[in-house]
Amino acid sequence: MNSPARGRMPLFALLIILAGCAGSPVRHTDGKPETMIAAKDKQESNQSQQSSLAHLQEAERLLARHPFRSGTELQQVELRSLGSEDQNRYWLAYAQLHLDLDEPSLARESLLHVRPDELGAVSRHSHDLLKARLATRSHRQADAVRYWQRAVEQRPGQPAYGERLWHALLLSDNKLLKGLLPEVSDPLLQSWLELAILYTAPTALTHKLEELQTWKERWRGTMTQRSLPEALQTLQKIPVLQPAVIALLLPLSGARAHVGSAVRDGFMAGYYHSVAHSGSTDVAAPRIRFYDTEKSDPADLVLQAQEEGAQLLVGPLRRSMTTQAVQRLSESPDAVRVPWLLLNAIEGLPSDRPVYQFSILSEDEARDAAGKAWQDGYRHPLLITADSDWGERVADSFKAQWTQQGGRILDHHTIKKGEDYSRLVRKALLVTDSLQRAKELNHLLGYPLDYTPRRREDADVIFLAASPGQGRGIKPTLNFYFGSDIPVYAVSSLYAGRKDPQRDRDLDSVRIPLMPWLSGRSPQALTVAEVWPNSEGPLAPFYALGLDSWTLHPQLAHMAALSDLPLAGATGTLRMTQEHRVMRELDWYFFRNGRLTPMGR
Repeated sequence: MNSPARGRMPLFALLIILAGCAGSPVRHTDGKPETMIAAKDKQESNQSQQSSLAHLQEAERLLARHPFRSGTELQQVELRSLGSEDQNRYWLAYAQLHLDLDEPSLARESLLHVRPDELGAVSRHSHDLLKARLATRSHRQADAVRYWQRAVEQRPGQPAYGERLWHALLLSDNKLLKGLLPEVSDPLLQSWLELAILYTAPTALTHKLEELQTWKERWRGTMTQRSLPEALQTLQKIPVLQPAVIALLLPLSGARAHVGSAVRDGFMAGYYHSVAHSGSTDVAAPRIRFYDTEKSDPADLVLQAQEEGAQLLVGPLRRSMTTQAVQRLSESPDAVRVPWLLLNAIEGLPSDRPVYQFSILSEDEARDAAGKAWQDGYRHPLLITADSDWGERVADSFKAQWTQQGGRILDHHTIKKGEDYSRLVRKALLVTDSLQRAKELNHLLGYPLDYTPRRREDADVIFLAASPGQGRGIKPTLNFYFGSDIPVYAVSSLYAGRKDPQRDRDLDSVRIPLMPWLSGRSPQALTVAEVWPNSEGPLAPFYALGLDSWTLHPQLAHMAALSDLPLAGATGTLRMTQEHRVMRELDWYFFRNGRLTPMGR
């Protein structure tokens, strides 16, 4: 049998041979010497670069239709292996991915890595498109139009950009659009901007149709005229709602008179603004008649208003009255002969009649909060809501949406009138259980322990539905009992309706959805506040509801025909569902040093 050492090369000889191999140069065609190790490193680097480029190209291909798969591809890219231009493509792809997933702050961070002076023509165009989308998302319309102008100038033969620009412009205030028009030099962009100004103007639809005809003559033969948006095509087909008499059915006496009066005053603010800015002289302003739902049955008022010539009904406001009136009048299909805008939401409303629903319910905001918290990556919520019928409805809406998303609620606690917030929060965070365990251990050992209580670790988010006073008490208590790191999502009832940084510091870091009227993005809010100071307090949402009711009424049938058409309102970005319900899209804010700050900026 051979010895284990037999036939084996001596170790020192092997080391000498290996050392010799490592030091032997390898000559390439370019004449530059490299070691075998360097050659191997270069080969691996080339392979890494080729692999990363393949993943990047696949990510770019998947971006539009499969964003999550695109994100998976981007995670496979080794950024250091890419050249400068491809690194820019990588960050541009990430920016688009975050925008498509409604993560504007992450999109903005990605764009900070882009080096604009190193962009090629294609990447520069993508960069401007992303900047335009991000500016639109952040309501910086002046910046959005500038970036859109650059994008259009780079690709003048792309009609699709016009439609995207059109939807972005519809989210802008008409006054802002007029201010941007003199700054635009590109004719194609001018035509789109003029079209948006025409459409969003607070004028009668008959006047808009006249203006549209003039616009078509001025831009005859252009790409914009040939690719007229569907909204304006529909506007020409649907009969114009131009009521001579409008009936407002509101609580104008009794305990709810202050709420009904706020809706009425907001509606009349829109009315007077429209009359003052209407360019049409041959169309008489409608007459507005008021009916007090606290003094008569709303169903009787509906019939009475129609007999007295009403061609549009707006109201009632209270849900119970709205439900009863609709149920009673539904027994006779011909009882309601004119369009009817309800200022609440009820179930089972027939969509084959000109009856529409528009509300500012906290239940809708609760569903939005559940969707936002889920989208932000949280999965284990605690609920803390007011101990009332309203609080129960809001909690049920959050739970329903959360369950639909596949989640489970950890626990639900209610804020009882006069309850000690410390007791409530200790119970919610299970700090009470921690203190009880320490007390029992002290008793068992016979001497006090140096012990720090702990909160539950399974909760990663809190949903809070409460009044401003309750919120200002509960949030600091959460912080005190070790819950400062748990994000809190709320509904807009937590905001008192006017700026108060000194008191609202207690709400710092709370995340809240707000209508433009409350966040300061509604130009009409400032004008109305000069006449009605109460429009900046707790009644502010009802002033906004009244104003948007006026804004909506000429376009009800139009929006019903185009469910994805946005309308920039004082209560939010408005769209109508196929069930004739107007839905609001709100922007999210958080409190910082007692002041509202947009999330994602």
